[in-house]
Amino acid sequence: MYSPIKALDPNSGNYQPKTIVYHPNVEYIAWLNTLHLRSPCGMKLRIELGLNIQEARRSKGFSQETLAHRADIDRGYIGKIENAKHAATIDMIEAIAKALDIEAQELLKPRI
Repeated sequence: MYSPIKALDPNSGNYQPKTIVYHPNVEYIAWLNTLHLRSPCGMKLRIELGLNIQEARRSKGFSQETLAHRADIDRGYIGKIENAKHAATIDMIEAIAKALDIEAQELLKPRI
């Protein structure tokens, strides 16, 4: 199956149509369509935060709903932070870290 998307052309800075080939039996992550958001020094902090929250949540065996309940925030908001649709405040990062029983710095660490 072919699906056209618009991706950022690094030379012109404009969005150009791109075609992505989806293969059966391959798991695609929500980050597939945000690959153009990479900065020269790595991933944007918002994306790293979302991935780190998702990784920590899954390692604890929590659903988004469970994490949201423990952090006293809306489940939909957790999903939007994990998918880099919303930027989390410092207070929100602190609440999520406390709910996951980890240091807030762990959620902001760079990914390798």
